[in-house]
Amino acid sequence: GVVHNDNFLPNNLQQGVAPDFSFGIYFNNDRYFAGASINHIALSSTSVKSESGGKTKLNFSRNIFFMGGYDFKVSNKFSIMPSAMVKTDLKKVQLDLGLTTTIINNIIAGISFRGYTKNTIDALALVLGFKYKGLQLVYSYDANLSYLSKFNTGSHEISLSYRYPFKKKESRGYFYHN
Repeated sequence: GVVHNDNFLPNNLQQGVAPDFSFGIYFNNDRYFAGASINHIALSSTSVKSESGGKTKLNFSRNIFFMGGYDFKVSNKFSIMPSAMVKTDLKKVQLDLGLTTTIINNIIAGISFRGYTKNTIDALALVLGFKYKGLQLVYSYDANLSYLSKFNTGSHEISLSYRYPFKKKESRGYFYHN
């Protein structure tokens, strides 16, 4: 077995099946984005069987997320997008604040901060990326600012995405001069 000193994690193999439902809605255009989501709608707990035949009950917290951002065009080649995400389980609230800049319409640089009081400060993220046509490559590094920094030196994330452009059909109108 594994000794990890965490009572919520089992020391042996466990298995279980439980349906889980989430819902979210997201709106965006060239200037802004906004969204909301909720997870674990129908599921609050489930039981899992261990190798030895015992059962463990796992409890899931329902989480609600709200997010939004707006892209301010400073010039033809420079824009700033502040954004925010509020996360809550209806007991505690956590806030993520971010600021992303786009330079020459293809270089992405940003910073994000998670937490808002001395008890909820968690991380600072630095973001750097590149866009070319529909392709986007982004790297971010999260540096822990909480007590977890004693055990974790941070995390790295690389994301690659491609946005396929959909062309809108233009309807041709007819003009009658009279």
